[in-house]
Amino acid sequence: MKFTPGGGRITVSSRHDNGYVCVAVKDTGIGIPKDELPLLFSQFRRLKGSAKIEGTGLGLFIVKTIIEAHKGTVQAESAGGQGSTFTVRVPIRS
Repeated sequence: MKFTPGGGRITVSSRHDNGYVCVAVKDTGIGIPKDELPLLFSQFRRLKGSAKIEGTGLGLFIVKTIIEAHKGTVQAESAGGQGSTFTVRVPIRS
């Protein structure tokens, strides 16, 4: 969200999928180059060219750690300059 410029859009959607709840967050931000996606959830990972935006590179690492502790998954889809979509999938307990 911090990479979405003023006037940009952030859309949150959810759905039920085979015993899982899925939440997707989509933005119209700067996007993430494809070559950086594989390391995106690594500890202390910062995007190239993001030095002017505050951060430690821990946010997505923490998200992934918490979601996986609940037997879920998180993934990112993006292309540079086209925004990003982050999808969290967590099992529903009965």
